[in-house]
Amino acid sequence: ILYIKKFSPAFLVTIVILTIVGIVAGLVSIPQRIFEIPSFSTSLVPVMPNAIKAYIDLIALAFPIAFSLFLVEFFDGIGTIAGLATKAGLVNGSGRPINIDKALYTDASATVVGALAGTTTTVVYIESASGIEAGGRSGLTALVTGILFLCFLPIAPLAASIPGFATAPVLILVGLLFLSVIRKIDLEDLTEAIPSFMAIIAIPLTYSIATGIGLAFITYTLVKLLSGRFKDITPATIVITLIFILYFVMLPSLH
Repeated sequence: ILYIKKFSPAFLVTIVILTIVGIVAGLVSIPQRIFEIPSFSTSLVPVMPNAIKAYIDLIALAFPIAFSLFLVEFFDGIGTIAGLATKAGLVNGSGRPINIDKALYTDASATVVGALAGTTTTVVYIESASGIEAGGRSGLTALVTGILFLCFLPIAPLAASIPGFATAPVLILVGLLFLSVIRKIDLEDLTEAIPSFMAIIAIPLTYSIATGIGLAFITYTLVKLLSGRFKDITPATIVITLIFILYFVMLPSLH
């Protein structure tokens, strides 16, 4: 309702209200402490030489794992950036995100720094869509978000107490709003519609943007081949399809 009323901080207010309701209802535990000094005990920096040596010694085992992680991170990033840029209207005439090279450099740098700090992979996240829906369109939005994340480091216990059901309505609404880009798909052309549907349905079912994109690429190539529309398949599409086939073949051995 707040969003429909064009209330700018609608998402934030919703999260705060639901968190308070959860506390009152006994569904959310109040943190025992508010402040906590950030820990870097899991940082990779102190063991970097040994880690590199271990990787070289076990290259036959480590490379497939590293390749798998690279593939997931790369296409997760590409898919997220493309989706967010499209929703924000930051794409050129051909649908390519503007300044995507800078976005990928930033994403890659954050991944490296995050790994060195011992955190989970730090990449562009789809939750940024909430900022876009709130009106964010420039790098200033990301800068403010980053500063707020830094400010929340000392009060991580407080941030961690925010329940999932407080953020779920916001993310569900954002997901609904993202469906508006479906109208750009040529649904009359099944060779375009079927791969698109595969991506749309596979991403939530597999909890992986990269997996959804991979299945869509494979489906796209197969449908085009079986339909005899060979000219629609570019060399890049073939290469990416083969990479994803290799990835899916290797996937069982990585678990």
